[in-house]
Formats: sequence, C-alpha cells, structure tokens
Amino acid sequence: MLSQYAKHVYIHTELLSDKEINEILDKYNKDDSYDIRFSKKSYRKCDKMVINDHKIADLIWNKLIKYIDELTVKEGRKTWVPFCCSDRIKLIRYKPTDSFSWHVDASSMTTVNDEQYKVTYSVTIYLNTVHKKYAGATEFVKNTKIPSIQPEKGQAMILNTLYGPEHRGQELKGGSKYILRLDILAK
Repeated sequence: MLSQYAKHVYIHTELLSDKEINEILDKYNKDDSYDIRFSKKSYRKCDKMVINDHKIADLIWNKLIKYIDELTVKEGRKTWVPFCCSDRIKLIRYKPTDSFSWHVDASSMTTVNDEQYKVTYSVTIYLNTVHKKYAGATEFVKNTKIPSIQPEKGQAMILNTLYGPEHRGQELKGGSKYILRLDILAK
C-alpha cells in the first residue's frame, strides 16, 4: 500500500515480494557485474551497476499505476501525469563503511522513442532488511522534520524529484544493503 510519509515522500510497504527480489538478485547480483565502484573521495561510496530491463520496469509500473492520481504533479501551469517507469535501473550494493552523502534526486527531461518525458519521482526499493544496529538508513535534512527510513525488504521510498527533500544514505556499520533505483517518467 502506498502512503504519504511526508511532503513529497511516499512509502510503499511491500512493492516487491521476496520471490521477485530473489529473482532480481539471482539474475544480476554477481561480484563481477558491478561496473562502478565509488571511492571515499566521491560523494557516494558503494558498488553500482546499471541494467536495462523493461520487465523489471513494467513489473514495478504495474504495481504503481493504481496510484497515478497521488503521483501526478503540478509544476506551474503544467500537470505531469506518470506514464511509465524508466527501464534504466541501478542495482546498488553497500558494504560496511559505504554511504551516500547529502543529495537531491534530480528531475530531468528524457527522450524515449522520440517522445519527451520528465522524471517526476525517483523510486528506491530496498532489497534487504538492514537492522538498526548497522545503521544504513535514509536520512533527511533536519529542517524537514522527516523521520529517517530504515531499509525493510520489499519497501519502496518514492521521492518527488521536482520538490523532493535533501537526503542521504547513512554509513553502513555492518552487513550489506541492496537497493534498486529507477525513475517514474511523466508526460
């Protein structure tokens, strides 16, 4: 179920099932498949792979489409209506001491099959549960008064990229953290 967690932040408590998550991880989570390792000098420290998988994008979109009214966004005189999920998906792995510094998920225009779309939401799906003793939560800047989100397997955080709050991924103190990250495209 989708619920508004805070202004411009939605939570879906179980967007993906254990079976769906396991299938994704079995297919893609290979040590030699992570193409980018961000270093300490970067604003993020983690392993990332970019995959293009329209089946995963469609699976997620088909679960979110019933919330189209909640995810429609006004920007000035323009109303952006969600149309699909991008099939450019990031699988991100955090190991102990990995983190992602303060940032805002950016909105941008993109072209798909010669049509223009705007990224209006980012979708982060937690692929495993991270115990609080290992930190790894998504934190929001203090002045927003938005409580942090501790990763729970299957849970999704959906952030408005036009007005969304600044946030970060806390340093992971132990274990691992896996997320799937993609965008909602609107027209």
